[in-house]
Formats: sequence, C-alpha cells, structure tokens
Amino acid sequence: MFSGLDNSGKSTCIKKTAATLSILNSNLEVIWLRGGYTRIFSFFKKKLHLTGKGERLDTLILDKRRLRSKILQRIWLLIAILDLILEMVVIRIKKRSGKTIVLDRYIIDTIIDFKVKFPYVYRPNGIMTRLLFKVMPKPDVHFLCVVSPETSARRSLLKKEPFPMNSTILAIKYAEYNKALLENNNCDMVVLDSEKLSLEEMASNVLDYLRTELE
Repeated sequence: MFSGLDNSGKSTCIKKTAATLSILNSNLEVIWLRGGYTRIFSFFKKKLHLTGKGERLDTLILDKRRLRSKILQRIWLLIAILDLILEMVVIRIKKRSGKTIVLDRYIIDTIIDFKVKFPYVYRPNGIMTRLLFKVMPKPDVHFLCVVSPETSARRSLLKKEPFPMNSTILAIKYAEYNKALLENNNCDMVVLDSEKLSLEEMASNVLDYLRTELE
C-alpha cells in the first residue's frame, strides 16, 4: 500500500515498482483508491449534482458554494464510506483468489481527506469508520511517500494541474500525515522521502525492502 500527500511520487513510484513486480508475478493488480472517488459513489455524485463538470470536490466544499448543509455532508460521507467498505470486500475477494494487490492510496489518505473536507461533521472514531477498519485488509507493507507542502505545490504547477490544491489545505494534510506517522510509532510505515530520493531510487528502495522483508 502507498500513502502520502499529493505529488509525493506515489503513483509514479508504483508504476515503476509494478513494472518489475509484474515480471515476477503476472497476477498483480494496481488499484487507485480514494474515498469519494470510488465507482459507485461517483455515480451518486452525478445524480445528486454534488460536483460541477471539471471542478474539484474539495474546492467546492471549501468555497462553500455547495454542500453547505451538514445533513447533506453526512449523507455524502455515509455513501462514500459504504462504497469504500464494498471496495474493501472486493479487494479481500481478489486477494483470496490469489491476486497480489498494490493500492495507490490507503485508508489513512481517505481519513485525512475527510477530516480536512468535513472538519465539523466527520468523526474519525465513528461507527462507520470503525466498520471500515474492520473490513479493510491489513497491508503486508505500507509505504508513506513524504513531501513538503511547498514542494507539492511546486510540482503541481510544473504538472499544470487544472485544479491545484490550496496551499493551506496542503499544509493541514501534511501535518495530519506527520501525526499519523507518530501515532504508528514509525514502525508500521516505511518512509520514502521524495525530496531526498529520485523516483528511480524510491522504486529501488521499495523493491529492496520487499525482497528482504517478504521473502
């Protein structure tokens, strides 16, 4: 599993790592997972008109142009978490059938997203989140790609992303990732510093770790 702030190199590192792993294991699948962007929930968003065409959902929320109602926010969260639970069940079934799953983003990323987007509504220790933790598969290894908010914002500009994340939000999320790392006592996550390592070095470190720890 790979977690981390936007533009920390997660997806590119996964592509480089998966290219090598797929040679050794043809039964490998990479899944991009993010609460609020899962398949069924995306259908509900369109039906409920929660997003405009080409607009970022977090931008709409923070600008208070939509989703002002706490009731609507709770409905949004409920559907998003239920869909995540369904995704986790599907992933469990795939793992039992022999597939090797590589997740681009994990539950920690979604929880941080929800805490930032819905600070007055989302409850990290609520019943639905606890249920989500119960059904989610435990990762064999969890990599955390780290990058500063400033570097993340700069990379976003270089990539010419149409809707770059607000610098304040990046700073808040960065603090949340550091908090999560401390809460895990630095032992459950393998840190990949994308400011000190190139993408090739990050992928190489991942492969080296997998060879030594999982063989």
